[in-house]
Amino acid sequence: MSTTSTPEEQRRLYIREFLNNEGHHGLASVLAEITDGDDSDDYLDFGATLQITDCSRSVNLDFGVYGQTGTQKDRDQLRQDLENARAKADRLKGAIFLFVQKLDEALSDVEQNLDKRDARAAKKTKNKRKNKKAAKASKKG
Repeated sequence: MSTTSTPEEQRRLYIREFLNNEGHHGLASVLAEITDGDDSDDYLDFGATLQITDCSRSVNLDFGVYGQTGTQKDRDQLRQDLENARAKADRLKGAIFLFVQKLDEALSDVEQNLDKRDARAAKKTKNKRKNKKAAKASKKG
């Protein structure tokens, strides 16, 4: 990811979103940037990057399209690169959508499991109190 400043008129999108809830440990964020870049007569430079970080791990995905535009072959290659960038983004969107859907289901299952554990723990605590009470009563009697 470039650290140079991009003029606002060339920036189509800039999003930086922190992913963890406030107060939750670790830094997790997503940074999405789309810039028009250089558009000279013989070169095209369209930048599009998605950076995802979580603690010390980071993934950078490049959707940019750049290259010479002087020949028909060059422009055809750039069109193929454009199509690949679209397909890559669509596949990513589909994978993330399915991941979130299945994660929601799994988290609900885990939450139900925790509720069952709470109920078992409460029952054990109740039985311990009941047994202590019975032991005290038998010592008195």
